[in-house]
Amino acid sequence: MKKQLEKWETRMKEKFGLSDYTLGRTNFFRTISANQQTQYTYSMEWFPEGVEREDEDTNPKGTASIEVDVHTGELLSFIAVGGVLYADSVRFQNEQEVRGWIEKEAGVLLSHSELQIEEEGEYRFINTVDGIPTTPGAEFRVRLNSEGKLTLFSQLGHFTKPELVEREPFTLTIENVRDISMNQLHPLEYPIVEEERLVSIFGIDEIYITNDGESTLPFLLSRSNQQVTVEKVMTYEPLFEGHFQGERLNFSEEVTLEQVEKGEPHPDLRPITKEEAGLAEGAVIHFLRTEFPEDSGKWSLKTLEREHGYVMAILKQEDAVKDLFQGKLKVMLSPDGREVINFLDSAVFEDMMKGFTPAPEPHYTKDQAFERLKERFELRPRYVLDQKTGTYKLCGLLDCNVALDAHTGKVISL
Repeated sequence: MKKQLEKWETRMKEKFGLSDYTLGRTNFFRTISANQQTQYTYSMEWFPEGVEREDEDTNPKGTASIEVDVHTGELLSFIAVGGVLYADSVRFQNEQEVRGWIEKEAGVLLSHSELQIEEEGEYRFINTVDGIPTTPGAEFRVRLNSEGKLTLFSQLGHFTKPELVEREPFTLTIENVRDISMNQLHPLEYPIVEEERLVSIFGIDEIYITNDGESTLPFLLSRSNQQVTVEKVMTYEPLFEGHFQGERLNFSEEVTLEQVEKGEPHPDLRPITKEEAGLAEGAVIHFLRTEFPEDSGKWSLKTLEREHGYVMAILKQEDAVKDLFQGKLKVMLSPDGREVINFLDSAVFEDMMKGFTPAPEPHYTKDQAFERLKERFELRPRYVLDQKTGTYKLCGLLDCNVALDAHTGKVISL
């Protein structure tokens, strides 16, 4: 492994002309790719000679921060800190040269990507299939200085392989997914922060609808498909003794060289076993007995999933007034589910709105809201990764950027 890393170091030094730079900090990180694989990255901080550093934790202007794939040496990101690089590095004269360089570096074809130029010297290539964006998304970003010198390169996600795409013409319309659209229209209390008041509205909860109109995929795809659906109401005897003391969570993806050499899979890819699910359920109940002793029967354990090495339990209050924050609880447990480490309660956000003027009584029904809003519903085509099959399916993203004020009947912008 050491020889391989030295090879990547030499290659990056030559590629970006860092002969007058010294390799400083190096780190290893581990992430989950869109295709549910573990990816290890090698991070290098190259410091310009003769430039003083204020302290060990900061990078002076002109530092070259580079990340590569540990096993392939593929360039994942390059950042010239402060937009400055004291080296005769990679230069481009036009978009064609930028495209050619990316295709060579990443081994992909950008012929079907969408180019967005946010300002002069900046390029953003977005992954598309037949002009349709993908989810999860993937993109390349490039930034050049006034001399055409590369000061930033990054790639997010992986461009779609053609054999993983189930191509078909987009045929969805709002009319043929009326029932799903109706199910996604929800009443909730929405905060108008500037006016410190709440308003009762009907709004769409975004979702992906498959092109046949028969099924749906969640709007926010989990980065890991290791999720267990529970859907169980938590009932328990109150325990008025003691108080829960949360511990600090470590969400860092940094790993050691030893872990890299062993090729340890990312912990979030490990399935949650029946035993772990049972332990987690018991730990959550014990936690609720002390923190929410009078709430037996009010909380429903929805799902268990892995996140940053922890088991995450998602709970909701089914009888709570539906708003953006109320009645939600996220409990973080140890990797084996035995112990509650910390929790996040939506009550924190509710406290922020205690002084807001309450929402007026609704006068409009859900059916009336649907009729007034349906012309504003949008179905935008997206090729969405189905994490169960590993293929990209054509879907429509159901969305609406307006809502109906349930008291006045006025259509309002969100």
